[in-house]
Amino acid sequence: MNRSLGVWGIFPPGLCQVVTGVLLFVGMTWLQVFSDPALHMAALAFSAYGIHWFALGWNRYPGNDPRPNAGMSVAFTVISVLGAFVFFDAGVWAVGVLFVGLTCLYVVDFFVSVSMAAAERALGLAHVLTGLWLMYLMVGTTLNIASGFHLPASRPGRCRARAGRRFSPRSPSGLRKLSYPRHRLIPCWRPVGSGWR
Repeated sequence: MNRSLGVWGIFPPGLCQVVTGVLLFVGMTWLQVFSDPALHMAALAFSAYGIHWFALGWNRYPGNDPRPNAGMSVAFTVISVLGAFVFFDAGVWAVGVLFVGLTCLYVVDFFVSVSMAAAERALGLAHVLTGLWLMYLMVGTTLNIASGFHLPASRPGRCRARAGRRFSPRSPSGLRKLSYPRHRLIPCWRPVGSGWR
């Protein structure tokens, strides 16, 4: 079981998040294709959490002692609190809620790492609730960008909505879809102070 969980920790969450973080950092610094300051926090979080998952998976695979995770959970609690502050301040409350869940997760993980058995159930609950919210953000962001929906999940949907939306008839699922001209399907990230918040 530990080996299986270790492999799943290293590759899907670890590798994918590190690649995403590097792409965001390169896009902001070298290529300068992103201008939203909140994306700096996203790049930092993706990179740090990806490396964190690499470490968790690598330690879990051979069954190493989990007690050193207590110190690491303190640092990741700080990153999570910072992420919640940045995204709530930027007006992207849905991502801010994700970071609140991550903060709860890392606070409880500290107590689990120092062998407080009572905290294990709380850690499981924090994992489930944060994971469900993360899946909602993935679905909402994908529908906003790819299908023109306007769900409270990401900033590009808000930006596109300001760029001239037209409501189409209700879809079979009951959600109202937004229709856009093809040239407006590119997400438009803008600086926080640009008046569209």
